[in-house]
Amino acid sequence: MWTTFNVEPTGVVEVGDDSVLVGPVFMCAERIRIGRGVVLSYHVTLADSDFHPVDPDQRRQDAEANAPRGDRSRRPPYLARPVTIEDGVWVGIGAIVLKGVSIGRGARVGAGAVVTTDVPAGATVAGNPARVVAPPGTS
Repeated sequence: MWTTFNVEPTGVVEVGDDSVLVGPVFMCAERIRIGRGVVLSYHVTLADSDFHPVDPDQRRQDAEANAPRGDRSRRPPYLARPVTIEDGVWVGIGAIVLKGVSIGRGARVGAGAVVTTDVPAGATVAGNPARVVAPPGTS
């Protein structure tokens, strides 16, 4: 319910059995994989790419290529890296999971967290950038 899928033609989103999507946003250029029994809450954003180059000159070229009269074939390349969320993960309201991140089985992501690095299985992370607040086995 309320879930948004923004998937490039080459992108793949996989969602495992018994997962609950309560309004997340998928921004996928390459691959986002959600395991079984995952809960993604309201306004969670999962992005496997920045969807534009970081270099200012290339960013301008990208904007011009995407303009209404632009030529999308002239877009410069941008970096995409898969996002993986293992089985049994819970992600709280408004959290953001960025490109290349893997969240281990049974981990918890606090509301509003910005996850920029891998999360160990069973750990709880919170904050911006997200940091482990409860190691595996203590949450």
